[in-house]
Amino acid sequence: MLKENSNRNYKLSKNQKLHGRLGTLLDTNPEAEEFQILLIRQASAAKRASLMRSLSKTVIQLSRRAISRANPELNEEEVNLIFVANNYGDDLAKRLSRYLKQRYS
Repeated sequence: MLKENSNRNYKLSKNQKLHGRLGTLLDTNPEAEEFQILLIRQASAAKRASLMRSLSKTVIQLSRRAISRANPELNEEEVNLIFVANNYGDDLAKRLSRYLKQRYS
């Protein structure tokens, strides 16, 4: 976890200093993490892009599911509009909502 100091600069937590990098996985054995990093570095650009796309898809699905669970009364379109608002801003979500209303009217 990053800790904020008074002049808005960020410093590493004690755990991050021990691991020597910002992106360390706290729930992964350091040797396993190093092996995972090695495999990613050795993978082709196409494989890395595929992994990134898969991870992005999973994160989007989990985000939409969390919105849906927190708001069970919403339909799929409303969940998607909240997702857009949360990730891309209220302005885009409002414009998308107007577009969808016009399209289906």
